[in-house]
Amino acid sequence: MAKHDHNLAIILRHSNATPIRGHFDTGYVCFFCPLEFPDPADLKTHTLNSHNDIKPKRSQRSEHYSVKLDITNLTCKLCLRSCAQLTEFMHHLQVDHDQLIHADIKNYFLPFRFDSGKVKCASCEREFTAFRNAVEHMKSHYRNYICDICDAGYVTQANLRTHQKTHENGNNQCKQCDQVYNTKSKLANHIRSAHKGQSKRYKCVHCGEKFCSLVMKNNHLVKEHGVAPMRAECTACDKVFSNNSSLRTHYKTFHLMVKRFKCSVCNMEFAYSHDLNRHMLKHTGARDFKCDICEKAYARKSTLTQHMMIHNNDRRYKCNHCEMAFVQKCTLKSHIQSKHK
Repeated sequence: MAKHDHNLAIILRHSNATPIRGHFDTGYVCFFCPLEFPDPADLKTHTLNSHNDIKPKRSQRSEHYSVKLDITNLTCKLCLRSCAQLTEFMHHLQVDHDQLIHADIKNYFLPFRFDSGKVKCASCEREFTAFRNAVEHMKSHYRNYICDICDAGYVTQANLRTHQKTHENGNNQCKQCDQVYNTKSKLANHIRSAHKGQSKRYKCVHCGEKFCSLVMKNNHLVKEHGVAPMRAECTACDKVFSNNSSLRTHYKTFHLMVKRFKCSVCNMEFAYSHDLNRHMLKHTGARDFKCDICEKAYARKSTLTQHMMIHNNDRRYKCNHCEMAFVQKCTLKSHIQSKHK
């Protein structure tokens, strides 16, 4: 870790590279102080002017260690040479300026550029609309720690440990329902949200409103505060999702092909227990959700909810071509196909 600290100090002392602590709702956070800046260029100016002589101190444990660096227009302060890559600059310091750079350690410096208006991976030039997606993408370049089960690579040891929990085959069953989870943390999250009422743990930094989920908070930021919507891009295909949870589900199901839950009747396999439970309704024929008005029964609560829209005359699906509105989305599609071609 001392070698990492030394390398970081040399890089910051002899270049205009600036470290980024992270990105929150209101902007990019300074590595040295609590100030936040919506524009990364303003953060760079602030860092170079206000913290130019401060020696960086590592506040993280070694298993979490990584440093995000803005290397937009990376320039050597000693000779004003421009370098496209951080590794090129570190080699330049060694060879041309006789600076000591420890090269016998893993690389934990994650370089980004912001010269296109978006955050860009400095290793492959891929652009991202969300900084968190760019950071997640870096594990494809910095495979410091490899999962011995699925060969997935991660930047830090802590990232690998978190991932390895997805391979656990524990049997943590909820005492209040039939749900079973492979880790105690997933079980605890289930109990908190399903049986104790959803706690509003996600707070908007702009107005202070709290939300039950990160998805709800992000939707609020987009609608009320004009924050750019999140784009979680799959690194294995061209699929794009609006949140990381959907991306993880997609990646686990379609790329890792992890399907641990098997139907005892037809042998179909599923990635998640709730998908298996939903599938089993086809075999059992259970219809536990009954309408109080017309007594029709359904296998799923969501289907009953859609049915109740008929009794409430909830015509939320409006046609963009005429003034017609419909209770069900499928009816709207049929209307558009038949009436508006």
